[in-house]
Amino acid sequence: MDGILVLAEAPYKMSVESEFAQKNLHKELSDLQQTFSLLRAEKQEGAALDMPVALLINKWDRYSEIDYAHPEKEHQKLEELLNSRQSPHKTVYNGLKSSVTEGNFQIFPVSALGPNEFVQLENGDRVERPKQTNPLNTFGLEDPFIWLVQRHNAIDVGNYLDKGIKNKRCQATGKELLNRFPPNSEEAKQIKHVKWECGKAVFKRVIRTAVIIVALVLFGETSWDAVKYRNFKVTVENPHATNKELDQAEHWLTRYIAAPYFRHRISQLVLLGREKAKTLLVDLQAYREKFLWEAVQIALKENLQAAAKQAKEYLQYYQYGTYAQEAHNIILRAEIKLLGQANEDAFRKIDLLVPDPVNWKDGDKLNQLLEQLHRVPYPQAETDDMRDKRIALEKKISWQIVQLGIKDGEEKFRKTYEKAMRAGHFLVAARLLTTSDQPQTLLNELKGKFKQEVISELQQLVKKDLRDDRSESAEERLRAYDKFPLELQTNEGRKQVKALQYQVNERQDQDLYNGVRRYLDPDHIERYLHDAPLLSMKPEVLEYQAYLDKIDPTATLKNLKLNVDKIVWETSKADGNNNEVRVYLNGKLVIYRKELKSRFNQATYIGTSSLFSAKPNDRMTIMITVIEVDFWGNDDNGKGTLIKTVSQLASGYTTLSLKLGRLTTGT
Repeated sequence: MDGILVLAEAPYKMSVESEFAQKNLHKELSDLQQTFSLLRAEKQEGAALDMPVALLINKWDRYSEIDYAHPEKEHQKLEELLNSRQSPHKTVYNGLKSSVTEGNFQIFPVSALGPNEFVQLENGDRVERPKQTNPLNTFGLEDPFIWLVQRHNAIDVGNYLDKGIKNKRCQATGKELLNRFPPNSEEAKQIKHVKWECGKAVFKRVIRTAVIIVALVLFGETSWDAVKYRNFKVTVENPHATNKELDQAEHWLTRYIAAPYFRHRISQLVLLGREKAKTLLVDLQAYREKFLWEAVQIALKENLQAAAKQAKEYLQYYQYGTYAQEAHNIILRAEIKLLGQANEDAFRKIDLLVPDPVNWKDGDKLNQLLEQLHRVPYPQAETDDMRDKRIALEKKISWQIVQLGIKDGEEKFRKTYEKAMRAGHFLVAARLLTTSDQPQTLLNELKGKFKQEVISELQQLVKKDLRDDRSESAEERLRAYDKFPLELQTNEGRKQVKALQYQVNERQDQDLYNGVRRYLDPDHIERYLHDAPLLSMKPEVLEYQAYLDKIDPTATLKNLKLNVDKIVWETSKADGNNNEVRVYLNGKLVIYRKELKSRFNQATYIGTSSLFSAKPNDRMTIMITVIEVDFWGNDDNGKGTLIKTVSQLASGYTTLSLKLGRLTTGT
């Protein structure tokens, strides 16, 4: 509640008309006081109500001839009424005043209708009514409301000023209170002052909370870094650490180094600096590469397949590592060995069937054996011995099929011929047509059909072979066409076979070149140069072969140059007009520039050294220093050192950071 308004009727002046009303006034005021006491008992939280309470003596016109021009006289009359012994309002007045805190009680004389009169109605009743109705002649109605609002505002402002910054809703409450007062009022000034103090207190709390949170985060991060760094050292110092454990250690260190600049600040100061972390990472990666490769070498002594598994694990982490090419070669050897074993198993099964005399009498069985021989499971793993053996068996089986077909009757001969064609054994079918003693009309019919169908059948089979990556099989089919008797060949057929042969050669060329690109080793280069039928990529392969010869660890490379392209300045502290840049290679000054300007976010171009010679595995120490020369003396603008092998530098090392203490001046 904002406040309480209590209405108590004014007494009548002693007259005949007021006798009855005067008798009931004492009872009504007693009931009013009891009602207020019940309300007070329900709402009160302390010894007295801390809210404005106004006692309105309404119908004041019954008691007084109201002097509208001098309202203060009416208040004097009210005080006289309260001080009289016969006043029925004294008890209510005292009860209300004692129920509220100091300054929160006031009494007002009010009249809603103005002076009244008693009139006689036609039915004989007497009624009381206002003398003036348009407008009603009211008195003092606004005063208690204005006083109540003022007191309510005064209480709220007082409470706000007393609590001050302790008020949790200080800002919101202050804003609400400011809406009640004129901007330049005294109350508004007081409220604004407290509200400003509240803002400062809130800001301080926010800053204090933020500092605590940042401190907790930094403490937590540093503690966690300490735990991870301790685990890291335990892992790298453990000679029995597994690759998985080393991988986890490297993963943590990599993330530690690659974290944003604001991360791990305390850890870098007291635990592990960024430069030291980079050195540890390089050492760990070198150790891991050696660790993984040793596992490959140990497995290679026992089992090629186990070594291939270890080599794949090595390549998973070091795709371009020092031993990457050797790892690829081991995997290739293992794959070829597995495929060769599958081929050996397939030939072994055929060997068990070919010598069986029963099979030599069964044309269908012979055709099946011929098809099995013709489709080696893995032609890329077929050795020369296996190929010679396969061709010999194919000739032997083909000859037997032809011999059986020659002895058949016309109908059976036709079926044998058609089976050979459906199976793609065109050379067998051709020999049947040219060596058989069958009637000439039958042979002429089948020869004409053969010349029409064989090319389209060849195209389909070659297309399928190429789709199945069996270019060797496709080539054998096409070579068989040249072995056909001349009467079964045509000019158009030879033209089509030549076109198909070019497609096969393109595929073989592509496969061999893909091997060079995949393995990048001398063996595949030699295989391409020796076996590729078209040699369409010969210049590129020869160029790469020359490059491999140059980077042979035992070869000395001549006419080498060290190129320091530019320095990009990364801080304004390195700004200068007269820098001297010195580049040392293995302690020898190879590049010297002076009077160079350095500007933040700009590049300064350096130059190239003179010619020198070195081996690919020679370790080169490159050091760059930048000194600014001016009137006040020489200033260090940063320096950096890099140690790499010649082959590593040739692969394209791009940046070297120049340091001035902890500051990176340029790259």
